[in-house]
Order: sequence, then C-alpha cells, then structure tokens
Amino acid sequence: MSDQSAEYDVPFYQLIISLQTSANQQMGKVPNPFTGKTQLNLEMARTTIDMMEMLKRKTQGNLTDDENKLMDAYLYQLRMNYLEVSQAKGEADTTTGSATPETDKN
Repeated sequence: MSDQSAEYDVPFYQLIISLQTSANQQMGKVPNPFTGKTQLNLEMARTTIDMMEMLKRKTQGNLTDDENKLMDAYLYQLRMNYLEVSQAKGEADTTTGSATPETDKN
C-alpha cells in the first residue's frame, strides 16, 4: 500500500458520507433518492448520528487528521441540523433525543 492510499481511505470516507447523507434524509434536509420526497424521522436521524459518534469513539487514535476533521465537521453539522429540526417541530426531547415516528413532509 502506498503512503497516499494510507492517508486516504476511500471506504472510510464513503461510510461517513453515507451516514451523513442518511441522517440528512431522515431530518428532511434532502429528498429520498428513491421517492423524490423529503421525509422526517427524527428517531432514525438520532440513531444515525449516534452511530457516527460511536464510530468516532471506536476509531479514536486510528484516524488521520483529515478523517478526524471530516468526522468532526459532519457531526457538528448533523447535530446543528437535528437541533434546528427538532426545535422547529417541537417534538424532540433534547435530553434523551427521542422523537416522533416518520411523517411525510410532502
């Protein structure tokens, strides 16, 4: 394996981007690619964000600076989006992260 490929782990980036995209879909920020509709499922969004946080904890000390920066940036963005959406809906308990079931925004 070359030095460049060791610094740029494509499957790791794909996993993080996939989780970030899923969470944004679950928060109604982007449409579902299959239906074209935006949907809101705060419980699943919270679960996806929790999975990313767990992945960050479990990989601590094994990530490159770029991978850490990506994780931190995406987690910050997702937390802010979650807070914004949950406060706008008034449905999430900010202490537990619980939310109402999926509803269709369209």
